Amino acid sequence: MNKWPLAGAGLMLAGINYAAWRLCSYEPSITRYRLEDAHWQGEQPLRLALVSDFHSGSGQWSGKALARIVLNEQADALLIAGDHFDCKGEIDEGLALITEVVPHIPVFFVTGNHEEGRSDRVEMVEELRACGVAVLDNEGAAFQAAGQRIEVLGFKDAAAFADRDDWVWAAGSPLKEGPVDRQAYRVVLSHRPEQVDFYNQLQAHLVLCGHAHGGQWRLPVIGGVFAPGQGLFPRFSRGIYTCGEKYPYHLIVSAGFAVHPLVPRIANRPELVMVDIG
Repeated sequence: MNKWPLAGAGLMLAGINYAAWRLCSYEPSITRYRLEDAHWQGEQPLRLALVSDFHSGSGQWSGKALARIVLNEQADALLIAGDHFDCKGEIDEGLALITEVVPHIPVFFVTGNHEEGRSDRVEMVEELRACGVAVLDNEGAAFQAAGQRIEVLGFKDAAAFADRDDWVWAAGSPLKEGPVDRQAYRVVLSHRPEQVDFYNQLQAHLVLCGHAHGGQWRLPVIGGVFAPGQGLFPRFSRGIYTCGEKYPYHLIVSAGFAVHPLVPRIANRPELVMVDIG
């Protein structure tokens, strides 16, 4: 009996299985970006950890496991770009990340559409603030790292407003409080990456977002297939983008951690994003 055809078929099947495993892997990765930014005047590079779309721990990493990784990476701050909690259900897994990290480094949080849809939204925000989290509901906050002041502007998600005009009006409130501190490094934290027309006005150096889930399915060259708020073949689904003409800045969009049981992620692993700015 000629065994070579069987061996060839076996190798082909193994190759298909391996490719499918790689393309549909839900094992999170750490995505690293290094920015050379002349606006950063610190004594050493700044390291920011970005977590988005954790969805109460629907992926493979628990809150405590993710906290250990963030702390092991020696981040200067953790920024959470919304949909950290689902629209209903327990918040314990998301809180586990926060309570482990907040004694060591500053934690900044903005809501996504899921948090804005929770019936206990007010109580959730109060609990986060009681833990020491800077919940930025159209507010600014600041911290020091490497001898430089970092200003963080954070925006409540648009799901809390009747339409985009109302959101833009409310989101502009922290900008009315006084002149821009041009010595500070300005970071914007917001859930939705598609609102670049608004971010272009903020004189930011870095904008951090999520929401797009990496486009859910990713195709070579084309990138993401679909993102909420952007539709098919979204412009901003995952990665780093250069935006702004008058005030240039980098926009980083995290693919987040969300794993949906009915809609698989293809060629789109969940990610923790680490940003080094020097």
